[in-house]
Amino acid sequence: MNVSREGKRFILATLLTALAAFNTGNNLIYLIFSMMCSILVISVIVPKMNLKGLALRVYPEYPIFAKSPAVLEIAVTNNKRKLPSHSVKVILPDVLGGESYFPRIPAQSEPAQTMRVVYNKRGVYGFGDFYLSSSFPFIFVTQKIVSTITEKVIVYPEIKDADVSISDLTKSGDALS
Repeated sequence: MNVSREGKRFILATLLTALAAFNTGNNLIYLIFSMMCSILVISVIVPKMNLKGLALRVYPEYPIFAKSPAVLEIAVTNNKRKLPSHSVKVILPDVLGGESYFPRIPAQSEPAQTMRVVYNKRGVYGFGDFYLSSSFPFIFVTQKIVSTITEKVIVYPEIKDADVSISDLTKSGDALS
């Protein structure tokens, strides 16, 4: 759980309101202070409920070549019976970089988005840790959960232009003759 800059400001405003309420004894300021405390409690509890029951699936589109854009389909499954999830961000591992945003994930559904990713080298890559994060309903607190994908992909060598290589070989062959 990370507190954002706006969250820190709201906590400071809540503390100042508490100081004013205790100093003056005014019932209206106590009412405002209690409302601000309830907003803080809601901003901590709701993001946890928002991310609970979510599962991540990743579907790469084969073949994948180094230094060429590859299509990666990211699907988030909401296993909750009735509650939708809102404002969920999927942060990809450092190897892939980037993020995907799902504004609303209805209950018992699996929306998907496609992304273009680039692998720099050939070889076998494990996806690793993806992060699901949400700061819904307010932006005071950001909650993150880790979703580890154990699947691996094979990245083939970089595709090179064959015409250029063949013309280079024929030019060097003429020099030898």
